[in-house]
Amino acid sequence: MRDLSLFIEAAMAAEQGKMFWFLELQLNTILRYTDCDIDLWISTEIYEFWNFKSTAHSFTGNNLTITENSNSITIEATAVDPILIKAVSFSGGDYYKVQIRIKRIAGATWDGKLLYSTSGHGSSASYYKAFSQPSDFSEYQIITLDMSDLTAGGDDWINNTITELRFDFGTGVDDDFEIDYIYVVKNINKFETMPFDISTINYSAKSSVDKVMINIQNVDLQMSAVFLNENIMNKWGILWIGFFDSNNVIIDQPIELFRGLVSTWKLSELKASITLVNEFIFWNKKTLRKHQSSCRWAFKGTECGYSGAETWCDQGYARCTALSNTDNFGGDRWLPDLMEKEIYWGRTTNK
Repeated sequence: MRDLSLFIEAAMAAEQGKMFWFLELQLNTILRYTDCDIDLWISTEIYEFWNFKSTAHSFTGNNLTITENSNSITIEATAVDPILIKAVSFSGGDYYKVQIRIKRIAGATWDGKLLYSTSGHGSSASYYKAFSQPSDFSEYQIITLDMSDLTAGGDDWINNTITELRFDFGTGVDDDFEIDYIYVVKNINKFETMPFDISTINYSAKSSVDKVMINIQNVDLQMSAVFLNENIMNKWGILWIGFFDSNNVIIDQPIELFRGLVSTWKLSELKASITLVNEFIFWNKKTLRKHQSSCRWAFKGTECGYSGAETWCDQGYARCTALSNTDNFGGDRWLPDLMEKEIYWGRTTNK
């Protein structure tokens, strides 16, 4: 997990950025909510996020020039068939969604393909994903590509290590574009707008039970329908925090703040409250028995193991010795000697 202080520092430098929460409840039907006032398509598992802020992130190209802007890059064709290239190395089976935020600033022709190379083949017309030119392309548009469903190449992407990406946007010498970001992710999920707030997050450096309390709006009784129709106890919940810049573009990927199990829940007409606790809750159990000096095994039982002719045992170590069965003695024979005794660590006597 990345350092949260560095993440927040990056967000604070984002010119009047906004902060949003993201909540996932892994019930029979996975629920994903954000406290943003619009639905958001977000990935929480990203291979790389190339946010073009005064850097081109080592993207190169053929038949084009790349200009680094403060919040984007501009690619300008210098000949027909301009292509944008990026060397990478990741498993296509792990990361198969590609998202681009782009707009056209000149030209009219369109190709619309993402080609790629693997350790077994270079980029070619046999392996690619085609995509249509967005409408209202003079403004930024978001293009999302599912590379597990190729136009040509079958399941080649998901069965290989991807070594290079090749973006073919326009075909003509006049085709120029401005790109805000490109990122490669495992999946992109829809987080529906749902007002909720975080009451408190309790952390400890000790091996204790951390917890977070979340209050979700329930005015339309949507959460009541969910909570009352299935057992949500011990189901996983994950809480992320994300930041957006002044252009409402997410800064990097959301960072996971808490992952835990539903331990308690409460419904009212206005809100649904749940408490998530971490897995240390499984250690918070009452002891079933206490240590004792006498043997805890039933005489001649499985744990005792004695199979001789004797018919009685007082559960003491002396009797176990008489029966030659001390290897199976189930008590702590030295406890009486330790009771009420002062122990001196690191030396044999008190000096």
